[in-house]
Amino acid sequence: MSVLSIMLALLAAPQDPNEWKERLKEPKLDILEAMRLGVRQAGGEGIVYHAELEKGKDGMVYSIDLIVGDKAMNVVVSAKDGSVVKTVDETSSLSEVLPKLTVDLYKAVEMAQAIQAGPVIDAQLRVKDGIPQIRVKSFTGEAVENVVVDATTGKLIGDYTKVEKLRVDKERLGPTGRNPYFILEPRYRLELEGKAGEQDVRLEITVTDDTRKIDGVETRMVEIRKTVAGELTELSKNYFAICERSNSVYYFGREVELYKDREVVGNEGTWISGENDARFGLIMPGTPLQDAKYNHQTAPRVAMNRAHIVHLSAAVQTPLDTFKECLKIQVTTSLQQGVETTIYAPDVGLVQVGALKLVKRSER
Repeated sequence: MSVLSIMLALLAAPQDPNEWKERLKEPKLDILEAMRLGVRQAGGEGIVYHAELEKGKDGMVYSIDLIVGDKAMNVVVSAKDGSVVKTVDETSSLSEVLPKLTVDLYKAVEMAQAIQAGPVIDAQLRVKDGIPQIRVKSFTGEAVENVVVDATTGKLIGDYTKVEKLRVDKERLGPTGRNPYFILEPRYRLELEGKAGEQDVRLEITVTDDTRKIDGVETRMVEIRKTVAGELTELSKNYFAICERSNSVYYFGREVELYKDREVVGNEGTWISGENDARFGLIMPGTPLQDAKYNHQTAPRVAMNRAHIVHLSAAVQTPLDTFKECLKIQVTTSLQQGVETTIYAPDVGLVQVGALKLVKRSER
């Protein structure tokens, strides 16, 4: 992109959130689809170093800048139908940076989508303070928010751990889907067993056919049965929804029945998003990041769990199988002391929680 083009783009970028809302009514493609179209136009090869949604002469367009071999080019595609508006040869000084990269614009956009809800409107590779970085801009519905990724290490630059930064587009949430580490499909079932002291403990986790609308979102009910020494001690109905764009899974509530001698003796731990100041949280990000921290839920005086991803490629041996490339997550709560470790295997889900390990899984 020339200096003049950059200046014009900056001048054209709307500052008023309402103007962005109007502009985003037109695009039918997202920025990832536009980037792929740009590469296809370049002959199927090339590395995208800048992609931006902007206002063109006849409507909204994506401007895609690529490096192809030792040359650079700009491809402009319609945001409405993906047709190529124009192709221009350019120059770029970023060629020498490319061999150092471990993260490309596609991955950086996916990382940003796991943190900020809303469409990505700009993604750009740049060198700042000698470090190749990718800055991704998203429009959250209220403002334009930035996520910056170190393109050589894949780590985030800045703090994105506060749940307040997770602005979720509820219209894109639904009750059915498959996150690599969290399967939300009816009749999927996991069984875990282990010891609590000298007693045998068993968890049966079943994704049911039942759905429920909570806080404006259609959620899926997941039943969890806990038995100790063969006796039912807890039965909970847990409500989750998955984002079609980011693949993140959100936790919307939990209805609990505590049992003693086969009778219900309490409902402690029950919370529903939108009731009694409770708010849904993130149970599993679509793109897990090392050291990421996020809240499972915010239910004052009831449930305040916070997750911390401590390992992206852990290994665990269970009675069912040995699993590799697992997520290891530590969960704490402000309501009591202690840390609970959970491990999730790709394409399986939860394989260990505390001392309990997976013994059986089944689908449909």
